[in-house]
Amino acid sequence: MKRNILITGIAGFVILGGAVGANAISPSNKKPITQSEEKSSIITMQKATEIAINEVDGVLESVELDKENGRFIYEVDLSVPGYEDVDVDIDATTGAVIKVDKERAKQTKVSQQNENKNMPITEEKAISIALSDTQGEVTEIDFDSEDLEYEMEISTGNKEVEIKVDAKTGKILEKDIDDNHDD
Repeated sequence: MKRNILITGIAGFVILGGAVGANAISPSNKKPITQSEEKSSIITMQKATEIAINEVDGVLESVELDKENGRFIYEVDLSVPGYEDVDVDIDATTGAVIKVDKERAKQTKVSQQNENKNMPITEEKAISIALSDTQGEVTEIDFDSEDLEYEMEISTGNKEVEIKVDAKTGKILEKDIDDNHDD
C-alpha cells in the first residue's frame, strides 16, 4: 500500500516537473497579453499612434500591442509616400520610440529625377537621344538607379524598340528591336 502511494507520488511529481520544465524552455518569447496586464500603466493605442505619426508623418495602417521579452511594445504600421512599408515600435510603458523600420518603394519618375539632379542627362534628354536614333513614340520609360541608365520602349508602328541610355554620358548602351507581330 505504501509502495503504491510512493509510486503515485513520484509519478505525479515527474509529470508536474515535466510540465513546468516544458513551459520554462518554450521557444516563444511573445506571450498573450491578459486584460489585467493590459490595464497596468501602459499608454493607449491612440497615444502610441500619435507618437508614431509624429515620428514618421504617415497614415495609420495598423497597430498591435505585443509583449516581447517581458516588455510591452506597440507595433505601428504606417503608410508613407516613397516607402513600401514603415514600422514603428513604441515602448508601451514609456512611449519611447524603440525602432523605425522603413522599406523603400520603387521610385516614381518625379522622385527619381529629383534624386538624380546631379546627373548630366535628364529624362527628357534621354528621350530626345533615343528618338533621334529611332523615330516613334515612347510608350514606357524607367530609370535604373543601380546601373544609372534610362530604359525605354519606343513604338514605331510595326516594331517595338527597347533602348537603354547611359544617364551619365547620354550614349545608347543597348538597342533591341522586336517585331510587333511576334506571338
